[in-house]
Amino acid sequence: MKQTRELFQNTGSTEAMRVIQSFSHADLDPTNPADWQRCNDLGNELAQKMAPDHQVAVYTHLDGTGHKLHNHIIVNMPNLKTGKKYHHQNDFKRLSKLNDEVALAHGLSIIDREQAPAERRTMAECQLKTKNEYVWKDDLRGRIDKIMGDATMSSYKDFSERLVRSGIIYNFSTTEVKTSHTSF
Repeated sequence: MKQTRELFQNTGSTEAMRVIQSFSHADLDPTNPADWQRCNDLGNELAQKMAPDHQVAVYTHLDGTGHKLHNHIIVNMPNLKTGKKYHHQNDFKRLSKLNDEVALAHGLSIIDREQAPAERRTMAECQLKTKNEYVWKDDLRGRIDKIMGDATMSSYKDFSERLVRSGIIYNFSTTEVKTSHTSF
C-alpha cells in the first residue's frame, strides 16, 4: 500500500481509511471456524462494493468485551486506475447502505438505526457504565438534555444562565471577521 501511495503522490495526508464491520452472535458464531472465514469473506465483499479499484486489507478478529466477530477494513487512498484519492468524508450513510445490502444478501440481520443509540460511547465509557461507575459525559449530557427539554426556556441568554446554574462551565469563542472595502 505504501508503494502505491508513493506512485500517486496527490492523495493528501490521509494514507488509508478504516471501516469496522461487526456481526451479532446470532449471525456468526465466534466458536465456529467456518464463521471466521465467512466473516472475512463478507468484509471483502463490502470492501469491493465501497472502494472498487482500491487496495484493501480485511482483518477479522473478536472484539474485547462482547467477543463478536468483526472486520477492520483498511482502504488505501489512491484509486489504482485513476490515482485519485478515495473521498471518505461523510460517507457513513453510503457505507451503511452497502453493508446492509451485503448482510441482506446473505440472510444476516441488519441494525435498525432508528433504534440505535443517539450518542456514541467510547469503550472506556461503556466499561465504566457496566461497573456502575461515574461517566462524566453521561452526566453532562443529562444536565444539558434536562435544560433543553424545559419548554419555559426562551432565549440563548436563558439557556446560558441555566447551564451555569447547573454547574456547567462553558466557553463559546467567536471569531470576528473584519473586512475592508476600497472604493476606486
